[in-house]
Amino acid sequence: MDLQSLSELNRVVIIDNDEDQGFAISKALNKERVSSYFYHFTGVGDLTDVPKCPNARLVFLDLGLDPLIGAGSETEKANLALTCLNRVVEPSSFYVLVIWSAQLTTLGQEFIKLLKERGSDFYPCIEPIVIDKNECADPSTPTSYLSSAINDRLNAGLKDADKFGLFTFWERKISGVTSSFLRDLISANETQDTVSGKINALSFAQSGSTSNDTSLHALLTLNDSLKGTIDTALVGEDYSSYNAVINSAARCDAQAMNDINATLTINPNTGGRVGPGCVIKVDKDYCDGLVKGTERTAVMIDVTALCDVAQNNNDFHHFVHGVLLPSANSHTSGKLKTYELNGSFTLENDSWRLIINLASIVAKTKEEVAEISTNDIWFRFRDNVVIELQQRIASYTSRPGRVILTQH
Repeated sequence: MDLQSLSELNRVVIIDNDEDQGFAISKALNKERVSSYFYHFTGVGDLTDVPKCPNARLVFLDLGLDPLIGAGSETEKANLALTCLNRVVEPSSFYVLVIWSAQLTTLGQEFIKLLKERGSDFYPCIEPIVIDKNECADPSTPTSYLSSAINDRLNAGLKDADKFGLFTFWERKISGVTSSFLRDLISANETQDTVSGKINALSFAQSGSTSNDTSLHALLTLNDSLKGTIDTALVGEDYSSYNAVINSAARCDAQAMNDINATLTINPNTGGRVGPGCVIKVDKDYCDGLVKGTERTAVMIDVTALCDVAQNNNDFHHFVHGVLLPSANSHTSGKLKTYELNGSFTLENDSWRLIINLASIVAKTKEEVAEISTNDIWFRFRDNVVIELQQRIASYTSRPGRVILTQH
């Protein structure tokens, strides 16, 4: 454990060049029992030191970060603030931005304009909440700010984020379950040997033997164990407040549905090696004659048993062949020997459908698989897709044929 690793847990980030203002925001949040990280920006040279906060959910940003920039250079100030924001949040982050400034009329408008034009990957989940720092000043102390005034304006702006409340609840719940799980697993005053023994036991549960990837297999065991624990924690909660803001008649358009399917079916991490779920482009099309459709891409998919690979018990890798076709193109497939994964998904900015040839299952030795470069892995399906394909293949290969005679 080190302090740097804990910094990635920061949820609230404050960026300001004025310590009094930064600490005033932090004090206001503390009254609501919200911890925060204050980054004191002292000049353009600080840009290289601006920390990444991949899990930030709330970012306070002062627009007048560098007093050396002239008062009339709104575009320069806005550019500096945008550059700083881009260094703090990850692309496509789910976060709320609070603009904290005394120059909202022109500078605020210029910043939001640039944010929309050039920062599409960093645009917050709702319109930026704008707080005029002058309206929060404590009249009795010129350099102080009223916590109540800051929180009132912040809570008013956050009402627009109510529609995302279910997702933030889910995130909090997972964090709480993880903490409880570790509390039950690790006792006080554990020695290095007792902790190592528990890690080895967790690893053995996944791999079935002593492994060079002890840490990985131990974490995979924890991950599998948490699935049921999270389900139990979610059942029985009162969701009435979240249901109240959900429009039950609303439906996703086709593109949004494809994007969701991509999240549910595609693992962004290929694993660094060939394994269950890996999709590899090939030259031979095993669906030729079975599937009609243009602009097709022939692939083979690793459908080896997940547990065998995890425990290194597989002598072979099993692959099934298929094709990916743009979902916009019409296609037909033979019903008996093929299976089409229900629904299309987004990949590389296009929408695709997968069809496999159920009779095309092939085996490759570990030596043959070792010759496949990791660069040849196009992408990787999640375990739920692998299990779905395994079930369909098993059903096809074990079909009994005719078991009862009929007159004809």
